[in-house]
Amino acid sequence: GFGFMDNIVMITMGELIDSTLGVTFGLSTLTAAGFGQIFSDVSGVCFGGTVEAVFMRMGLPTAQISTEQARMRSTKVLTTFGAACGVVVGCLLGMTTLLFQNREQTEGRKHDAEFQKLLQSEDKAELKLYMAKLRNELNQAEVTLRNSETALVQLAPLVQSDQQAQIAEDALRRLRTFRSTVERPEDIEKGVETDKALAFLKTRNSIALGELP
Repeated sequence: GFGFMDNIVMITMGELIDSTLGVTFGLSTLTAAGFGQIFSDVSGVCFGGTVEAVFMRMGLPTAQISTEQARMRSTKVLTTFGAACGVVVGCLLGMTTLLFQNREQTEGRKHDAEFQKLLQSEDKAELKLYMAKLRNELNQAEVTLRNSETALVQLAPLVQSDQQAQIAEDALRRLRTFRSTVERPEDIEKGVETDKALAFLKTRNSIALGELP
């Protein structure tokens, strides 16, 4: 019960703060998570025994042991182990709220708010810093896409079904389209390899990539 309440309050409040105050004041996600942890700890102090009391009222069985048995080392070890497992399971259940959150929308709103704030500012240094940050993020995204294209080309001969071949072919075509918009001289060889992989996926024969025309 403790793990479930702790995680669900922290994640819910952290997301709420991130999507409201985080957007308005430019707070980082970790800062919002820290504020969410404050709410989680306060709720734990206020309602720490509520969940356990609910389960007690449901009539769930409790261990009937004597004072001597409670002092035994094996009893203490099992109690600690059971409590730890309960917290882990509760935390995992509390994390299911992440399935219903739209992180991309929140991050997009934060970027928009930050950009609008910079446009209204007279300090051009901040705008230049933001543009440099944005340029760096775009470069990282470009590197990731290029690496994904290389990996798909290398994995193309390993497809085992028509469905896998179709998925890989569609992904490669999209990546090739992206590369064509920012093509560089060193991309000529990469383009040849990609075309070979696409031909292989289309025909799905046993010819090696290096032997394709």
